[in-house]
Amino acid sequence: MRSRLIRWSWGAVCAGTLLAAPAAASIQHPFIANLGQADRAVAFHAPSADGAVAVTRDGAIVYALPGVILRETLIGSPGEMPEGGPPAAVHIQSFKGADPAGWLRDLPSHESVRLGECWPGIRVELVAGPRGVEKLFRLAPGARPGQIRIEVSGANRLGVDESGALRVRTGAGDVTFTAPVAYQDIAGTRTFVEAAYVVSGASYGFALGAYDRTRPLVIDPLLASTFLGGGSDDGMCAAIEVDEDGNIYVAGHTLSLNFPVSPAGYDTLTSWDGDAFVSKLSSDLTTLIASTFLGGSQDDAGFPGAHVALNSQGEVIVSGWTSSNDFPIPGPAYDDDYWAGDDIFIAKLSGDLEDLLAATYLGGHAGEISEGVTVDATDHILLTGSTLSSTFPFTTGAFDSTYHGGSWPFGDVFVSRLTPALDGLVASTFLGGNTYDMGTAVGTQQDGSIVVSGYTWSDDFPVLPSGFQDEHEGGGYDVFVSRLSGDLTQLTGGTFLGAEGSDISLAMAIAEDDAIYVTGHTGSRNFPTAGDPYCRSYQGEGGSDVGDDAFVSRLSPDLTSLLNSTYVGGTLWETAFNLDLDGHGHVYLAGSTNSSDFPTGPDPYDEDYNGGSDQYAGDAWVARMDVGLSELEAGTYLGTSGDEDTGAIRRDGEGNVVVVGSTTSDLFPTTEGAFSRDFGGGHPLSGGDVFVCKFDSLLTSTDPAGAEAIDPASDLLGLRAYPEPASRSGRLRFSLPRPSRIEVAVCDETGRIVRRLATGTLPSGQRELEWDGRDDAGRQVPSGAYFYRLWTPDREETRRVTMIR
Repeated sequence: MRSRLIRWSWGAVCAGTLLAAPAAASIQHPFIANLGQADRAVAFHAPSADGAVAVTRDGAIVYALPGVILRETLIGSPGEMPEGGPPAAVHIQSFKGADPAGWLRDLPSHESVRLGECWPGIRVELVAGPRGVEKLFRLAPGARPGQIRIEVSGANRLGVDESGALRVRTGAGDVTFTAPVAYQDIAGTRTFVEAAYVVSGASYGFALGAYDRTRPLVIDPLLASTFLGGGSDDGMCAAIEVDEDGNIYVAGHTLSLNFPVSPAGYDTLTSWDGDAFVSKLSSDLTTLIASTFLGGSQDDAGFPGAHVALNSQGEVIVSGWTSSNDFPIPGPAYDDDYWAGDDIFIAKLSGDLEDLLAATYLGGHAGEISEGVTVDATDHILLTGSTLSSTFPFTTGAFDSTYHGGSWPFGDVFVSRLTPALDGLVASTFLGGNTYDMGTAVGTQQDGSIVVSGYTWSDDFPVLPSGFQDEHEGGGYDVFVSRLSGDLTQLTGGTFLGAEGSDISLAMAIAEDDAIYVTGHTGSRNFPTAGDPYCRSYQGEGGSDVGDDAFVSRLSPDLTSLLNSTYVGGTLWETAFNLDLDGHGHVYLAGSTNSSDFPTGPDPYDEDYNGGSDQYAGDAWVARMDVGLSELEAGTYLGTSGDEDTGAIRRDGEGNVVVVGSTTSDLFPTTEGAFSRDFGGGHPLSGGDVFVCKFDSLLTSTDPAGAEAIDPASDLLGLRAYPEPASRSGRLRFSLPRPSRIEVAVCDETGRIVRRLATGTLPSGQRELEWDGRDDAGRQVPSGAYFYRLWTPDREETRRVTMIR
């Protein structure tokens, strides 16, 4: 049975000051089972920098803070014995007393404690971490939220402040429980639910607005954000993967001798020339669970960085290039000899990053670049990139066993498939033409076909006449997408994708129906669009290589048809570095921009461009589109006055969006309790520090519902317009704190009504309307500035929208 969720966190406040100790911010404080180290009434306890939180055996919650003890009793709850949730990733020891016989080792610790069904249809869970304790109330269908009532003992008075937070007055100061925020995520579309504390004497509960009682409630937009780095350059081209428990693996290149590594990591020493690194962070980005260097005595995993994948056993696959002739190879390998120049390395580490299980070189006499790595259904490892070596290894019967040429830095594309143990080359082939060719991504379809994408300058790059575009359009690079048999002996599909300018694909994803998505950037004003695109016109004012737009395209599984394709961008530079699919008809993109008019979505985390010194890396951006690439459903800037790039984007098992990239700013936003809130340093041209951020699925603001959606007494309507600019249609969102007569219209710059979108009386709650870019007569309006006007009897709000054609 699907449940509903309300979550909020608390932080201890004394005399208006947070008591959390910054030095302890990266330490994980799980719930510890009481096996005799605490009072017998305690079932679990979670120590913290502020004091401690305990759960008693009868289901009460006790907060032991400096100078005060608060006890929460769930009124009407049967008081079930609490149960520990998933095991925590830390080990707890208790050395109490002088007698070692009384010492306790490896105490069970848990990420959460479950209080069971405390009211009919309502289950309660507590989650502990360095940011405090979160209380989760899960409401089953038909459950009544009004049943929830919590009595607070040890307080002088309870009240709700202007921010909606619950303020508990005590003799030692105030304790604050942050305001509850709730929404429902239905098939990837968000509906906010009004939520507020209701105080009665010494107890509190909750008031919720109308919601679908068959759907879950979820919360928290920018869920977490952290720096990851040392005193030098770390952020260039980092990559991520997320495991089934939500832990986040980050791989990249570092020049920092003090890059954070864990004592049990495979390698805790680095070279002056730079090493690859692999780090494992907890899902909430508060704890560095494990971290290790990986490399030899020379440079390893420099530009374009390291790449990471996870196999079915939870082992970590890392690839990149190396100039070290002593790269560590622990056992039998396909190739344990370094050739020359830059060879590719592939390494397999244990999930805890403590053991190097296997490694191998892969290359020829002249040099290689590794750009893409993935693991297929049988844990075989697939790679692509570019090679300048006519001696690059190919296998018998390969589709192409001939090196076609090129010059630094790109020669021919290679595609290779290695055994899971990295001790054999199963299949390998060249794929290229007479000039520059680069493979940037590789994946597999359900029938085992191998798909590789990238970009090529070669007009004789191998494609098929049946491909969507069988000729190179000139202007520099064109995108290519190729489909090969699983043994790499046959080209079963192939196409160019491009136009008059330079078109570069940097990432690819394969959907469940085997359709192929590619993304990158284009300087072509006539880049092929298809379907009902979000934006069919090129927006960059500066021209190719200065005003490139991002693009995203969807091709048929056999590469014979362009199903959907669109531009995404503002008037200056954009690129999309990576994309991910959620299986529910949504496409997530991440890139960089220096356009102040990049389109953002409703309630974005950051709707303002913050600038930067690099014309190719002003702010990072993240966006979500529908499967047909016709709507920008969500979008946000991410950055400060420094330079930001995104390297990769992935979704976790809860539907959240995890982004990794680089920043040169000590003002980059991080969240309370993050592993690191301190910028380590680094040069703008080399990436600065790594950042890792986690958003909700709609990339919304820190308070997604907004004050007007939480406070039923508010007269604010909270009118928001998105995207801005709009290329084919626009949307507007607003909240009605009470039932009201309304009129919603689109006006031109003179104030003349162009289109009436809604009139009449609506119930309270959040509403969303769409404008299809037409007037009341059904005619498409010309490009220009328009205004949404929302009127109620006691309030009027307007928002600007720019329509572009």
